[in-house]
Amino acid sequence: MSTGSIKDKHQRIIVFLLFIILVLGSLVIGTLNKISTMEKPESVEEPTIEVVEIEKVEPVGKIAIIIDDFGYRNDAVSDGFLELDAELTYAVIPGHEYSRFMSKRASKLGYEVIVHMPMESNEPGFGEEEYVIEEAMPSTEIERRMIKVLDHLPEAVGMNNHQGSKASASERVMNVMGLVLKDNNKYFLDSRTTVETKAEITMRTLGVPTGRRHVRRWVGWDGLDELLFLYNCSTGFNCKREYIECFEKCYS
Repeated sequence: MSTGSIKDKHQRIIVFLLFIILVLGSLVIGTLNKISTMEKPESVEEPTIEVVEIEKVEPVGKIAIIIDDFGYRNDAVSDGFLELDAELTYAVIPGHEYSRFMSKRASKLGYEVIVHMPMESNEPGFGEEEYVIEEAMPSTEIERRMIKVLDHLPEAVGMNNHQGSKASASERVMNVMGLVLKDNNKYFLDSRTTVETKAEITMRTLGVPTGRRHVRRWVGWDGLDELLFLYNCSTGFNCKREYIECFEKCYS
């Protein structure tokens, strides 16, 4: 085969390929133009979403949280309690090194203060000898000690009992205490350290503003979050009315 024949053959092949390319290009361009000119689907109107305002549910009750046993210490633990952003009541036990100091400090910071009154228990006890109320104590001595403790902690607006399973079961003892509280416009909260307590019923009979402890929690330094949870429950959710009594029983 001559060189000229081979060259002619190559030219024919090139021409054929160019033809094929032109045909394919025309088909592609036509298809694209057809797609671009196709009728667009009608736009679908988005549904209107009605905004419903959620009605705020007001709490039906309030939890009162009382921290007992203030007055034993003045350190990072007591500081932690006094830095809590909540409406708390601190029950200060009289006759200890920091009793008056913590009473004044808590009151100055805006917290409510009550007396955590030492009372005789059925179990052997010790401490607060000059303030403790005993079941067999004469009424005049009970009255004297009640007045003494109110003078010792003048910031206190009320009182609850520290221990007292024996003394609080005496109607006579509670009657004497109640009369002093009534004369001084103080309230009483029954810690209910015994099922035989006469504290609540006696105070109500005398007309002393009275409450009772329903739930007890032993809360330490690592339990402050629980206090805030309980407080937030009382201010943000429906809670039945009950008193929560908590204790500062923390050991470093």
